[in-house]
Amino acid sequence: MGERLVIDIKERDDVTHVNLSGIIDEDNGLADALGATSRHVVVIDTSDVERINSCGVRDWVTWLGKLEQGGAELYFVDCSPTIMTQVNLVHNFVGSGSIINFYAPYFCASCDTDKMLLIDVGEAQAAAPFTAPTCRCDQCDHTMEFDDIERSYFAFLGTVKKISPNPALLDQIHQISAAGRTRPP
Repeated sequence: MGERLVIDIKERDDVTHVNLSGIIDEDNGLADALGATSRHVVVIDTSDVERINSCGVRDWVTWLGKLEQGGAELYFVDCSPTIMTQVNLVHNFVGSGSIINFYAPYFCASCDTDKMLLIDVGEAQAAAPFTAPTCRCDQCDHTMEFDDIERSYFAFLGTVKKISPNPALLDQIHQISAAGRTRPP
């Protein structure tokens, strides 16, 4: 089972990068992270968020609201399926922030393998109506099955705002996201 929420905050140029991992519950420490985010642009990586309960949702929405009240512009990268479930259930789960990319779960019935496919929101919105992209198994090269309810999982694409940061900022956000995926375990 996962551990308590770990919050790692780094500053790079004019961007605060917040990496969250573990479980967002009533003992999350998000309120303590408010003072550590001093930049206008805040990139939040949730790839390692394993679970979130109702108290965690409440604290999460409050935390994002306070960041936005302080003038932060929020961008979410590498969103885990746990986060995407909440995005589809809770109307203001990302506040006025933008989701840049998210993971979608796949399963290979041929070799019993799971995989998370990273999907870019901008590309997904351009392909409306959106369906789960084809995903090949890394083990046996068979086509994998999307492992959730497609219509529900991708419902948020019709309601989130289009991503519109300037190209230089979007490039920097993608670099931060890629760097997070290569960090050591």
